[in-house]
Amino acid sequence: MGRDLFKINLDELKYDDVLQFTGILRPETERPKERLRLDFNEKFPDDLGDVVTAFANTYGGLVILGVKCDKNKQNIPVGIPGIPGTPDIKSTIVSKILSTVYPGPFFSVGVAIHDQKPDHVVVVIRVEGSRIAPHMFVVGQKNKISIRVSDQNRYASLQQIEALFERRGKLSSKDLATQQLTDLYILWEHDGIESRSENYHKISLVPSDGVTIRLDRTSERRFDKFIRKEFYRDKIIDTDRRHARYYQIEARNKEIDYHRIWRSYSYGAVEFISQMGKGTTRQENLGDMITDMISIVQVYKTLLDVSGYFGKSYFRHEISIVEGTKLLSKMLSFRYACEYEEMKGIRLERDTVNGKSYPNKHIVDLDLDFSDIETPNEIIAESFLEHLRTIFYASIDYDNLLEHVNWLRKNLFES
Repeated sequence: MGRDLFKINLDELKYDDVLQFTGILRPETERPKERLRLDFNEKFPDDLGDVVTAFANTYGGLVILGVKCDKNKQNIPVGIPGIPGTPDIKSTIVSKILSTVYPGPFFSVGVAIHDQKPDHVVVVIRVEGSRIAPHMFVVGQKNKISIRVSDQNRYASLQQIEALFERRGKLSSKDLATQQLTDLYILWEHDGIESRSENYHKISLVPSDGVTIRLDRTSERRFDKFIRKEFYRDKIIDTDRRHARYYQIEARNKEIDYHRIWRSYSYGAVEFISQMGKGTTRQENLGDMITDMISIVQVYKTLLDVSGYFGKSYFRHEISIVEGTKLLSKMLSFRYACEYEEMKGIRLERDTVNGKSYPNKHIVDLDLDFSDIETPNEIIAESFLEHLRTIFYASIDYDNLLEHVNWLRKNLFES
């Protein structure tokens, strides 16, 4: 049957995935029909934004470009002619959607080269059912709030529009902001097999009102520059990835179990995730985690400065640890910049995951004013205070913890 286009990573889309999904090689009775969550287009449609709007306002779905349907056979696929491919076809599609659908929907795009026509491609656009609907299709003077009914895009009735606003109203403003974040995880390799790591700490910073950032080469270079400046101790930042909603850069070294990701979203959010306990010893210094948080908050603040946003933000810090991981209450030395020393006032009752009743994962959520972003020392200290108490059953002198944060921020970043 092939891979499910509703679930796979579209960055890895292959022509065979579309061939198998459409069932072109199977009897007509076994091929998928256009329906509530599936739309085929032989060409690149001018009203692509209308289809995306309808899916976003309903239950989400797939738009597949380059597949021919037979209207006389209940819209089943009968061929895959593809569409002309260009080096920037993906960015063209993304721009087409983001420039005609408001507010911006949540979607991903996959492009695969046609097996029989190297100059043609097939495109899969996966649209998520939106929790911030209604979305509107806008072209020139034409405004349309569309919904999906069977295999058609229809104007939404007044009652349906009211229902969409009611659905949005049931969400808190924090839900509206954070639900736009895309799944972010890191990988670790064991016995030659890669899988998601459950040993990480992740930081998310989201403007509550949203900030529009055009994802182009200028903004990508700017983000890359800020990351390299603030995370100057990371020497192996080497890969990047472009997505409809975000730009991402990574640092990876499989030999020492090292994986870190930085991500910038088109609506102003920033995320960071890092493997904890790098290497076979599975030890992490608390001071390094604090330094990571100082760095990503500074990157976020700089991006907000560029955007001219001075409103509220949401902050989320998640720590997850696995058996055998040891947290050390150490930080860079006050006296010797390349050495570590004990952090005064912090005593960890649990230094490893040892099967006791302590939780192995904990999340801190905070609402931030812009002043908290400008001077984040207390927010950072409070976040780690809660994590250390909950996961490591730590005994902590808060004033000492805050002093450590103050020193790290002043000496590693302000000097």
